[in-house]
This record gives sequence, structure tokens and C-alpha cells, in this order.
Amino acid sequence: MIIENPEKETLLKIASLIEKKNLELAYKDISENLKKYKNSFFLYNMMGLVNAQNNKVDIAIQNYREALRINPKYIDVYNNLALAYYSLGQVDEAIENLQKALEINEKFYIAHTNLAKIYFKKEDYEKSLTYLKNSLNINPDYGDAINLLKELLCLNINFRKQESWLYQPIKNLITKYKIIQPTYISRSLVSLIKQDNVTRNILKINFDNIEKEKFINIIKELQNFDLLLEFLKVCPLPDIELENLFKKIRKKILMIEINFHEYIEIKNFIISLSAQCILNEYIYSITKEEIYKISEIESKIKHSLKDVEENLITLLSLYKNLSSYDWINDLNNNLLNEFLKNYLNEISTEKYFKKTIKSIKDINNIVSVHVKQQYEENPYPRWKNPTITIPISVKNFFEINNIKKSKFDENDFKKPKILIAGCGTGQHAINTASTFKSSHVIALDLSFNSLAYAKRKSNEFEIKNISFVQGDILDIKTLDDRFDIIESVGVIHHMESPIEGLKCLLSVLKKNGFIKLGLYSEIARRNIIQFQRRHPIDNINITEEKIQHYRSQILGTSNKDDKSIMFFNDFYTMSDFRDMLFHVKEHSYRISDIINMLDNVGLEFCGFVGYRGYENGKSNFNTSEFDKFNLLDWDEIEKNNPDTFSGMYQFWCKRI
Repeated sequence: MIIENPEKETLLKIASLIEKKNLELAYKDISENLKKYKNSFFLYNMMGLVNAQNNKVDIAIQNYREALRINPKYIDVYNNLALAYYSLGQVDEAIENLQKALEINEKFYIAHTNLAKIYFKKEDYEKSLTYLKNSLNINPDYGDAINLLKELLCLNINFRKQESWLYQPIKNLITKYKIIQPTYISRSLVSLIKQDNVTRNILKINFDNIEKEKFINIIKELQNFDLLLEFLKVCPLPDIELENLFKKIRKKILMIEINFHEYIEIKNFIISLSAQCILNEYIYSITKEEIYKISEIESKIKHSLKDVEENLITLLSLYKNLSSYDWINDLNNNLLNEFLKNYLNEISTEKYFKKTIKSIKDINNIVSVHVKQQYEENPYPRWKNPTITIPISVKNFFEINNIKKSKFDENDFKKPKILIAGCGTGQHAINTASTFKSSHVIALDLSFNSLAYAKRKSNEFEIKNISFVQGDILDIKTLDDRFDIIESVGVIHHMESPIEGLKCLLSVLKKNGFIKLGLYSEIARRNIIQFQRRHPIDNINITEEKIQHYRSQILGTSNKDDKSIMFFNDFYTMSDFRDMLFHVKEHSYRISDIINMLDNVGLEFCGFVGYRGYENGKSNFNTSEFDKFNLLDWDEIEKNNPDTFSGMYQFWCKRI
């Protein structure tokens, strides 16, 4: 058989048409070229791609089969054939064709990745990781493999053995690509770290009576664990066993009076531990011995600023926020390690931005005043990387997220005005602004300190289409503006009257505009609510010392119900812990309450987000004729699975 293919330029032109979804013209060009090149496996493959995208999968399979008849070694076709079979639910056939591709070329990383995806969907995570490993070993920068790794780690995988091959890809995920907020994968990372031989051995050590030299050698060993050091710098560790280990190490470093030369030997580890303490906002408990030793160091530094050594400054940063000291501005900058320099520079930048933020009106509501105070003291949440997405239109965004769009006029949302009501430290607002590049986002919050944090992060990630404003939702009309879209997640349930807060928001929402709300689920939050009932707390007069005291009590309790609080990631930082258990005001809801609320204000429910989808709802809970836009059906789902909305109810509505 004589095999002839069109010229490269022709094939590239057709490929470009397919990529741009110009399928009609692509089909025409392929058909014309097939008259001349009847044995072109390239053209049959392209015809298959066009038919597959036109939902003519059976015909696409025929096209792929014809391409393989002409060239049985064409591995790209095996991959495309596998995808076609998979779209029809023929999983075994999909796996078989991907395996055939690998028999021809075992370094075909796309096939490895697609096998990893298939086993991920089958919930065979061990096999998925195996194929993912193969793919990343061949091409560490393959986007599909990197995104799958992110999805796998978000499942809170419990690793059973050391998987050191994952260390570099995870470091890349966090520091190079910056496509994941580290807290989302923290449970998987903890499991991975605890399975490492170094960590497993060190967790068994009794640090009480260990000699200084041996202790320093142990820390040197930990210091060589790059992933651990990186993790300590970017994310609070949500694990009690590791927390206890680092508390013991911190205390030992402090008490044995490490001199400058010894400090240099383990400097990198101490800096990472200091970063961890800054990230968790010094939530670790402190003994009386440590308090005394810290006061000695404070006194030394204060009275000898010109002669103080770097080790003393870094040791102090293990226990105290250096920005709180008056002498910090008089300190020689060379005495600060790079991490502390950057951290203090961030604090300084936030102080500057704080002065630039405009306020719409003085806050008068007493609950709002107390909530403002809480977040001025503890801005929440403190985050590392935003989930910046590929820019998209509002219409496509709604389609991807299965949001109902009755009477939707796309022209109304070409350049949408968006209000983020209660933006906190800005993660959500920045994600929204990056998603809708043509929009202008106004981010409103009670707390100047939270807004300053948000403004610093928006500057860091060069987000230009966002403005930050301080004020109360109750005074939103003062903005004298109207919005196409409003997002208020995790906010109105902290107001004195959530329904009044919602009515205020709707007063500035355009007709046919959309609003996204996030509300606590009473069912999903049951453990926290029960804990609060067992331990009534004066939330108005709470202090960080009191928070540490309550936390120490939980750590020391034998009460199984109280200990359940430790399974929440919010347990591991000061601001998160305060927000979770000691908020000055909060309301929780059931779906029946949401139905009444929406009826009260004239909103149409348009779908939940943040849940894996209604298909899962149907399959997991055996719900027949499930309607994803019917809240009563979702009520049945939540009753069968109380943790469905553990991340709170997040849903879209349209103004009727």
C-alpha cells in the first residue's frame, strides 16, 4: 500500500480549524483532501476528531479504525480511539487502546496520563498514581498530568508508604505553577511527609534529655527533607502528631542556647519552622520555661540592637510576631533572614495600603462593629496562591458550572459590574476578577486589615480590574451603584439579621442579575454547633490567650466528641480557629430555611456549586429522577449524606 499524506501546511491548517472549533470548514477541507489522498491516516484521524466533537462518536470510531488499518503504529489514533470509547462508557475498550499505544511507545506520556484519569474516575487511586508517575517522569511539565495530580491530592489521600517521586512534582505545583492553594492539599501532604523514612524515625525520638550535638544532627537530617521545609513555609500543618514534634523541637532550639555557628548549621530548618509559626499565627502553646527564656531574648535584643546576632532574632520569630516590636525599625536589616525580610515587608506594604482604602460610611450596627473588630485582630483567611483560572465569559462560566440561566441575555454580561460583598482577605475577589477579565470588581469588607491584605495580594498577582472599599453591607446603597453579579459567600450568616443583609444586597442588584450566596449548613456543621453548646464562650471578649487556652483543653481532653474538632483544618491557625468556634455572631441553615429565604426576597434558585455534581448525587444516593434545580431533592441528598455541604451551601440565584 502506498501511503500518501497532504503537505504539512495543509495538515496544520486543518488542525488549526479543529482547534478553533471551526468544524464545518475543517470537515470540508478533510473531505476534499481525502479524494486525493485516500490512504492518509492523518486525514482519517482528523475526520475522527471532527466527528467526535460533533457528537458523532460512532462515526469517529470508524474513522480512527480506518486510520489504524492504514498505519497500525499511529499511537495518536489509539489515544483518540480510547477517548471516543470512554465517552460512550466503554471503559475497558478505552484502557485496551491506551495500552496498545504504550506497547508501541512506552514513553507516550499522554496515554499514561489518560490511563491515570480513567483509574481516577474508577476511584482506583493507587493505579492512577502509578500511571501519573510514569507520565510525570517522562514529561514533568505536562499540564493535564499536573492538574490530575492536583485533583488527586485534593482527595486527602492517605499514603501507606514512602512516595518520594512525588516530592518534586508537588513542589512545582505549589511554587512553580502556583495553581493550588496549599491548604487544599495539606492533608495529603501531611500523610506523604509522615510516611517518609526521615520523619517516621524522628517522630519516635524523645527530645527531653537528648544532647545538643545529637539534636543538631537530627535537625540537619530534617533539613535535607526539601518538601517538608517547603511545606512549612507555605501552609499550616493540620496534624497533631507533627505539631507536637515541632513544638518539642522549637522548645529544644530555644532552651539549649544555640550559638551563632550552631545556628548556621541548621538555619534553613529554623527559618522554615519560623515560617510555620508565622503562618499558624503562633497558635502553638508555650510552657512557663519558654516564656521566661523568650523574655531574656527580648531584653538582650532591646538593649543591644547594634551588637545582636541574627540567631537571636530568628529564635524570637519562632514565638513572636516581630512586627509588634517598636525596635524592629531600628534593627539592622542584615540581621534578618530573607524570609523575615519578605514577611516584614508584606506587613509594611499592608500598612501603606490600609491608608489608601476608602470607607463608604461609619459603621453603626453593633454586631457589625464586633465582627469588624474580630477581623481587624485576625484577618481571615491568610492564603498563599489564588486559584487563577483561564479568562472566560459569564455565559460559559455558567454553562461549565451547571448554573440555570433562564431569560439570559449574554449582552448584559459582556462587561459585568461585580460586587464581592464581604471579601475578607481577597482570595475570592481576586479569583473572580481573574475569571472575568472584562469585568470591574468592587470588593467590600468591614475590616481595613483584611482589605489591606487583599490589596497586597491583588498587587502581587497583578490583578488590575478590582477596587477595594471598606464598609457595611447594611450601607451598600451608599456606593450609589448597581451590579450585574453579586457574590457573598460566608458573610450574611455572620450578620445580626441575614435576611436584612440579603435585602440590602438585592437593592443594588440589577433586574435579571445573579447572586451567589454561601451559608453554613446546620447538618454539616453539627459537630461544631454541638461543641459550642457544650462549651459556652464569651465571644465578644475573646483574646488570643483565651483561644490558646481553649485549644490546649481540646488537645488534652479524652472526650471523643470534643476531639472531633481537631479534624477540621481550621483548628490549626489562630484566625481560622477563632472564625470556626469563637465568631461573635453566626447562623446556620437547613435547606428548608433556604427555600423560605429565597421565597421571601424573590430569588430563583439556579444551582449549587462546590459539590461534585448532580450525577454523583444520583449515583451515590440512588435518587430517581433527580432535579439539580429542585432544593427539595437536594434536601433528600443531604439527609442521606450529612457531610455533603461541609464547605457550606454555595449556590447561585437569579433575581426574578
